[in-house]
Amino acid sequence: RPVWSPDGRNIAYASDPYGNFDIFVIAAEGGPSRRLTTHSASELPLSFTPDGKEVLFSAQRMDARANVMFPSRAVSELYKVSIEPGRRPTQILTTPAMAAQWNRAGTQMLYEDWKGYENLWRKHHVSPVAHDIWLYDVASGKHRRLTAFGGEDREPVWSPDERSVYYL
Repeated sequence: RPVWSPDGRNIAYASDPYGNFDIFVIAAEGGPSRRLTTHSASELPLSFTPDGKEVLFSAQRMDARANVMFPSRAVSELYKVSIEPGRRPTQILTTPAMAAQWNRAGTQMLYEDWKGYENLWRKHHVSPVAHDIWLYDVASGKHRRLTAFGGEDREPVWSPDERSVYYL
């Protein structure tokens, strides 16, 4: 699950040398890796923040008790962690936000939801638990669903001018 920093200088990835997936970062030209997370839950990188100083990742660490999905060990939350050594992760959202991608200004985030159990690679999957694409606005704290197709909508990315969204 490698992800490139916006400037192309670093790569964040998940590895499990300590028994569960943790987030590591390495310079693109090589060298030693730095471990960024140490929690006993598996953590998977999604992207970098626009400035490249933090990595967004999903993990099942701490559900909010007000979350409609609480409690569930299967449902992840969204976090970020600095690429600088010794920093602690911060929770961004208490709900799943798969494939999260900030816009360049860091004011909006695209993501795909996760509503329930289903094989992610099932062909022609159409059901109420199929993934949809969402937009999160930081200033308002509101989430807006962008797709409502009965099948899978996944892996959203911004167009170069950030006026459009591409997805699978």
